[in-house]
Amino acid sequence: MHFKSSKLWASLVLGNALLATAGTAHSKAYQFEQMTVLGQAQETEVFKNPASVTVIDRATLDKSAGQSVASYLRNVPGVQIIEDGVERISIRGEDSRRVAIFIDGQKLTDHTEYGQPLLIDPASIERIEVLRGSSSVVSGGRAIGGVVNIVTKKGADKPLEISTQAGYFSATKGYRASTALSGSQAGFDYRLGVSRSELNDRSTPKGRLKPSSTDDSNISAHLGYKTGKHYIAAKAQRYDVAAEVFWKQDGIVMDLPKRELNKVGLFYQGEQLTETLDKLKIDVYRQTVEREYQNNITMYPKGRFFNTDSVSDDEQVTYGLNTQAEFSLIDGQSTVVGFEHEQDRLKTKKDKTTVVTTPFGASVTPEKRYDDASIDTASVFAQHTVTLAEDLTASFGARHYYVKAKHDKSFKDNKAQARNDNSDSHTVGAMSLVWQANDDLVLRTNLSQGYVYPTLSQLFLTTSGSGGTKVGDPDLKPEKSTTFELGARYDTSELLLDATVFYSRSKDYIDAVSVAGINNKEFYRNADKAKSYGVELLAEKSFQNNNFRPYSTATLMRRKITTAKHDSYDSGVPSVFARVGLKHISQWNTFEREADLFVQGATSAFNVTKEPNNESREADGYATLNLRLSMTTEKNNSFGIELNNLTNKTYRPIDEQLYGAKRSANVFASYTF
Repeated sequence: MHFKSSKLWASLVLGNALLATAGTAHSKAYQFEQMTVLGQAQETEVFKNPASVTVIDRATLDKSAGQSVASYLRNVPGVQIIEDGVERISIRGEDSRRVAIFIDGQKLTDHTEYGQPLLIDPASIERIEVLRGSSSVVSGGRAIGGVVNIVTKKGADKPLEISTQAGYFSATKGYRASTALSGSQAGFDYRLGVSRSELNDRSTPKGRLKPSSTDDSNISAHLGYKTGKHYIAAKAQRYDVAAEVFWKQDGIVMDLPKRELNKVGLFYQGEQLTETLDKLKIDVYRQTVEREYQNNITMYPKGRFFNTDSVSDDEQVTYGLNTQAEFSLIDGQSTVVGFEHEQDRLKTKKDKTTVVTTPFGASVTPEKRYDDASIDTASVFAQHTVTLAEDLTASFGARHYYVKAKHDKSFKDNKAQARNDNSDSHTVGAMSLVWQANDDLVLRTNLSQGYVYPTLSQLFLTTSGSGGTKVGDPDLKPEKSTTFELGARYDTSELLLDATVFYSRSKDYIDAVSVAGINNKEFYRNADKAKSYGVELLAEKSFQNNNFRPYSTATLMRRKITTAKHDSYDSGVPSVFARVGLKHISQWNTFEREADLFVQGATSAFNVTKEPNNESREADGYATLNLRLSMTTEKNNSFGIELNNLTNKTYRPIDEQLYGAKRSANVFASYTF
């Protein structure tokens, strides 16, 4: 860190002068009593959960500008944000395609090589649950790195409530605005929301990054009805995002003009239906994703002119069914059983035109492809929890997968191509032990496995972009992992601590590799494996005599990647990424006022697996100084400002083309009436 301590303390004094002391704060920044279904198949307090779980509740969300969903997650240990046009999540160094993303417990799926982006309006979120580490028994496939479950808002507790939110972001000269109508009466509850955002090219200390703009729009609806022990609901969402991808290298243009998600889900939940059936959940959904991608590359190798223009138009349709039942068959024990079925169908049209000019003439080579492929995934799981002693609980479970992938149609320049199928049958397991030593301390350990089936692109498709062509392999095997954790949670009126030691081994990683004698093409193979270990820490200290709260979230880890060419810890993961801050929380009339001064950053990192000329191959360490001021009421009205990168630090996270924003401000407000 290059700023002087005097600057930090001056900013601290300024922030707390703006929010003067009055009264005693009543809430903690981190709430261990929050309930979550991640880590356990049934609702469990974070404090007693055997997995590494963080819940970001509504009160915390209301204190942030909400520029994007990913902005809410930057303070979660082990989580890093990947920005490449649209934002994605990396957990413990795992690519975003190895992180499962849910909306209301229903999984989003993506069959590109990049992974699932966060396709939801921040204003529609009630809370966010994040699990770190393998979790494919409870959460299903794609959960090697972890899980993000986004829970959306339902109806208000009165017949009609109108809420509005707005924010301005100076780094992009952009805005986000939303409005929602919600309410409840006679057993019914409802919510209808709309939002819009436009974020222009990002300003950085090195200048404005052109192009790097994004915009999105959202319409969402919820209607529920409760009668006795039963609750049924329907949810619908339409979310569309467009992005221009910044690329530092001249001659490369990437554009995502459209990525539209349309989703409809039906939910049922019954409680205490019989003496032994405590809860029954059933939900079904249909979602479509329409995606357009454009890529243009121009080069001048050795006096020649080379240009390739690629356009991809994809449509993905997903049907899903989830059922889960919780039983109390024996005193002190509980059993959860469930069934999940998911069907993805992808239709993709790809057009590519290559122009090569030499002193001897020019050639134009057009290429058209059409593919239709699908994946059916069925799985059944069971988890049993038993109380071994008054303060000791054990859980163990397993999930069996049966997956079948089919390449139904394939044409290249209107000529039928050879097609293949792929299938797999596999079982994963998990076990855990939780000991509540006293009211303030919980010790935990768990062993869990992860499972990621290949995407349709990796199995069957030939895709072009970013200067190369990648060819699918129908004989690919799923990726698998095993994670072991030891953790402790300690919570008193003055000190909160959540510490985790983790170790993970993964194998059969899928990567695109070169083949001798074949230029400009890479082929997907089960080529790599990885080993990760580290420590995650969340700590917050409260003082009875004042309202200051120092806190820290930190991840210290090493990740070793093994490929055919490399066996190295230079895998693109910083050895330390952390946030250290000081909060001041106080009450004034109906307002809770909070000042948060913090430093956020990471150590240097190097990615040996990338080509030497890749701009994002390495990144220097950095630390930014930031200040957030907010005022909120019990009705969730909020006003605030975020002052980012106060020292105007130039930085770029590893594996990113985008530099961080320059010194900037986010101003936000929400009002409910």
